[in-house]
Formats: sequence, C-alpha cells, structure tokens
Amino acid sequence: MPIAYSYLRFSHPSQADGRSIARQIAVAEEWCQKNGIPLDAVTQMEDRGSSAFTPGLRENYDRYALANFLRLIQLGRIPIGSYLIIENLDRLSREEEVQASHTLTGILLAGVKVVQLKPELILTDKSSGFDIMRAVMELSRGHSESVIKSERVGDAWAEKKRLARKDGKPMTKAIPSWLRIIGDRFEVIESRAKIIRLIYQWTIDGLGSRQIAIKLTKQNYAPFTRSKRWGLPFISRVLSERAVLGELQPMERKKKRSRPDGEPIPNYYPAIIEERTWILARAAREERLQHRGRHGIYVNVFAGLLRDAVNGGAYYARATWRGTRNRRILLNYEADQGRAKMASFPFEVFEQELLDRLQEVPASVLDPETQQADDVSTLAASRDEKEARLSSIRDAMKESKREIKTLALAAEELEDEIADLTKQIDKAAIKADFSQASVWGEGQSLMQRLNEGSESEQMEKRLRLRSVLRRSIHSIYLVVTRLKGKTDRVCIAQAFFLHSKKTRSYVIWYRRPCRMRPEEGRKTLDWLEGRVDLRNRSEAKRVRDDYFSLDESPLSSS
Repeated sequence: MPIAYSYLRFSHPSQADGRSIARQIAVAEEWCQKNGIPLDAVTQMEDRGSSAFTPGLRENYDRYALANFLRLIQLGRIPIGSYLIIENLDRLSREEEVQASHTLTGILLAGVKVVQLKPELILTDKSSGFDIMRAVMELSRGHSESVIKSERVGDAWAEKKRLARKDGKPMTKAIPSWLRIIGDRFEVIESRAKIIRLIYQWTIDGLGSRQIAIKLTKQNYAPFTRSKRWGLPFISRVLSERAVLGELQPMERKKKRSRPDGEPIPNYYPAIIEERTWILARAAREERLQHRGRHGIYVNVFAGLLRDAVNGGAYYARATWRGTRNRRILLNYEADQGRAKMASFPFEVFEQELLDRLQEVPASVLDPETQQADDVSTLAASRDEKEARLSSIRDAMKESKREIKTLALAAEELEDEIADLTKQIDKAAIKADFSQASVWGEGQSLMQRLNEGSESEQMEKRLRLRSVLRRSIHSIYLVVTRLKGKTDRVCIAQAFFLHSKKTRSYVIWYRRPCRMRPEEGRKTLDWLEGRVDLRNRSEAKRVRDDYFSLDESPLSSS
C-alpha cells in the first residue's frame, strides 16, 4: 500500500505564532482520509522559518527536512508509489523556474507522486503536458512573488540606510546593548556604558577577555547580554566593533554572506569612549595575541619574553613540588622536549632579582619618542607627497580636455589614499602620545607593589605588569648553568628593549641551602661584558662554558 508523506514549511519565524503549521497539517490529514491513503506519522518533515527562495533547502540535508527527504529518495528509502503532500508547490521551491522544475521532476521521476492541495493537483511521472504546465506556472508565481518581496524589502532597507546617513535616524531596533531608543534618537544607558568603559580600561591594563569576564562576575556587575552572563563572545565583540565610538557599518547580504554596504556612518550612535582608548585597547589585544599561552591562575610576568640563548627556543616557568612546598623553576623548552640538556633555575629568585634591577632602569633607556614619532613623520611625508601630486593633477585637469576622465580617476584614487593616510597618522599620533616613559613608570611602580594586597589584587597587578613588560621589552635572552663540581647556579639575563638599541645585562647567582649551609645564597651583579650579544648562539655557548669552568662564585665569600 502506498504511503503519504506530509511536508510543512513557512518562511519567517514570526509565523510560528500563527496557524500556518496547524492549517497545513489539517488539510493534509483531510486529503489522506478522503483518498484512503495512510499518512506516515514517523517521518515528520517540517522546515520552520526557512525560505524556499535559496538552494539550501534542497541541498543541506543536515539542517533541512526537504533536503533530507530528497536524499532518502536518492538512497531508495522512499517506496515507489508514495505521495508527497504539500499545501502548494511554492512550499516546495521558490527558486528560478528551471531549477524549481528540476526539483519537482526529479521527485516524479523517482516514482514519488506530488500532491498539491490548494488548488488540488496530483502529479506523477505520467502526468500530461497540461498538468506539468500548470505546475510550472505555480512555481513561477511563487518565484515572482519572492522576487518582488525581496526587491521591496531591499528598497525599504536602502531608504532606511539613506535616512540614517542623512539624519541619523535609527534603522532598526537591533542596537548595541548599552543604548535605548527614545522616539527617533538614541540614549545612553549610563550604568551599562560604565561597564563597557571598564572593559576597555582593563584591556589596556593587560587583562584578557577571560579575566575580564571573571572580574565582572566577581564584582557582581549585572550582565546585559542575551545569555544573562558575562561571556567571551560578548567581550570580544565589544572590543572589536566601533559602535562604542558612535560608528555604524551598514551591511548587505549577498550569496549568504554579509558584506559592508558603503562607508561607515560616523556619529550615528552616541560615542561612549574616545578614539584614543579604542586604539590602545586594540594594541593591547594584538600584543596579547602575539604572546598567547596557557590560561591559569598564576601569572608569569615574563611570559613570552624569555629565550634560551644556547639552544634556541623559549624558557618558561614550571610548577614543581619540593617537599610540601610548591615552587616554580625556569626550564628550557628544548630540554623539556628531549632535544637539549636541562638548564634550570629557581623562578622566584630569577623574578625577584631581575625585577629589582629593572626598577633601576631609567625611562630614557627605552627611547620613548623613536618608533611612534618616526611612524608619524613617515606617514606625514607620504601624505605631503600625494597631496602635491593631487595638486598637479588638478592643475592639469584645468588645462587639458582630452584626458579629463583619466585624470579624474587618478585624482579620485589619490584622494582615497590621502584620506587613509590621515587616519593612519591620527592613530600613530595617539600611540606616540601614549609615551613609553609613562608606561615604564607605571611598570616600575607595579614592580614595587607586586606582592601587596589580596591574591586577586596580586594577579591583576601581575597581568598589568606583564602588559607593560611586553610593551617595553622585546626579549630577554638567558644563559643558565652551574659551576663545575659545585651547587652554585648562575643565570645571565640580557634584556633587549623595544624601539631601542640599548640593552641591560645581569648575572644572577644562586646557592641552594643544604645541611652544611642552611642559609640560602643569592646575588645579582651587572654583567660588564656588554659587547657580547647573547642572540648569537656561538657567543652564548662560550659564555656558558666560561662560567661553568669558574673555580668559585661571588657567593663563596658570603
């Protein structure tokens, strides 16, 4: 006995509140009872809120019921002679006539009959030309309606975008969560804007999205997200979109993808942060991406900066247990992977001794006005050169009539390039204004107060200090060894500062306490061999061998 399968669909999610599905089910059941054909109750085929105007409905069988039914037909799992019942053929497809007809005839040729209920029409692979023509006309009508509707919706959106550019009139109720619409204008919800400003400030201070979410939760800030909790997607979106600056980027959807529709609209929303803050937060996020690492409670302020001068690779802090005490050691990654000999050093000693020395480094060593100032000068020179060329082209346009179109195109390209350079100059100037001297001063203050306060306050200070060190130091090359036949260990650290040719080099000595000498020994000295560059591995190996061969260390007389 043949079986009937009912396919139900409506285009927009708002129709779920109406009687669309109930009506389609009722007419399908009525037809089956009248014709004595059982309706399959297991294979439920519903595509709610799905448009038949695009090919996805017949292609994506993981998502759409119709596509899955077509796949079952191809696999031979739908018995020949079965019925596919639909309210109208436009439920099956609203694509262009040829493709829609192909979908319909493919079902018929597989031996499945198609029943249109309104107006009633039963189609088979033996249907007459007149019935097939009626079916094609129904499919054509559905496609034409969708085209007209699409054009009308597109025109309506184009008018909304025009008014938004002209008068700043709200286009839609979908707006940033820190705003509300009052009449035909936007109003800032100040309690929420305050939280957005905190997110930006914490980002500049060195916190990542995860730490920011945790901090917002612990400090009991009420979430205003859809999920009703502080999550990484919301914080990342807030930090990447320029809506906080008042800009709106209109979008258009083409080939299932959203693309920018024209230039951004400035001052569309009320701005809640300054351009300078936005740029600094972006720079802080880019810096974090360059030094990605594991997420954990402990914050290594030197993470991503330490290099193994002898073997290549990095140095990192690993937690170990000594007796009942959890301690950390500096360990070379190459040794951890079995590619080099282990050369470890107590991390707490290294951190404390090196930070004590870095506190003494004056800001002048970092050359605070080099790179950013150079960037501004270079960009400004390029803009001046293009403005001079533009002026020449405009003069030529006044004199020449034959090449006016070519000259006009060249002038237009130069105007775009000049506008882009002006934006770059503004950004570089803001970065230059955020001087390296003030950054380093903040870092030295944090070094002095690093272990003060509660555990959460210490973690926050460590995050901020790590951000400062990454903005100030390019890398720190290490040579770690011990004295031959002795327990004394030595770590030579050479710091290379960003935007500066200057370095600072130190020798950190350490002696572990033992039964004969219960007191710990440590001493840090300036390394006077400043001409040695530890980035050169052959020089680094020579330095390691020299220190390994020493008869005694400065701790011997302590």
